Amino acid sequence: MKKEYIFLILLILFTGCSSRRYLLSDEENNRRYLIEYINKLSAQGDISKKPMIVIDGKPFRFDKELKNDRLPISQNDIGEIILLDREIGITMYGDYAKNGVLLITTKSYLDKKEPKKEDDRLYIIQDGKVITHDEMKRIDPNEIAQIEVIRERDKISQYTDGDYNVVLIIKMK
Repeated sequence: MKKEYIFLILLILFTGCSSRRYLLSDEENNRRYLIEYINKLSAQGDISKKPMIVIDGKPFRFDKELKNDRLPISQNDIGEIILLDREIGITMYGDYAKNGVLLITTKSYLDKKEPKKEDDRLYIIQDGKVITHDEMKRIDPNEIAQIEVIRERDKISQYTDGDYNVVLIIKMK
C-alpha cells in the first residue's frame, strides 16, 4: 500500500509539472487556458499532451524552450489557434513536431497592417498560380500537401525576373 501511495504522489507531481510548461502569463484561471485546450485535443486523439507551440512563427518546444520558461503570452493576446496537420508539422519542424503543433497567432500580429520589407520580395505560387500575400494568409494550413522554399538566385530566375529574394511554392492536397 505504501508503494502504491508513493507511486500515486510521484505520478501527480510529474503530470502536474509537465503541463505547467503551457501556463500562460495570466493570473488566476486564465493561465490554464492553453493546458485545457491541449487536454481537449489530446482526448480527441488530435495531439499529444506535449505538442510544440509556435507563436507568431517562433517555436516553443516542450523539452527545449518550455523546459524552464512559461509561454510569453496571455489568453487575451491570442488571436487564433490552429492545429497543424501532423505531417506538415514534421516537414516544417522535424521530429520536434511528432507530438503535434499548435500555431498561435497573437492579436497584435494579426493587426499588423504594414507588410515587412522582406515580405514584399516573396514570390508565392500556389498550385501553379501566382498569389498575393493576403491570399496566402487565407490558406488553411491543414490543406497544404507540400511547401518548397527557393532562395537560390539562379533558381528564383526560373520563376520570375522580378526583384524577389524567395520563391514559395505551395501544393495543396
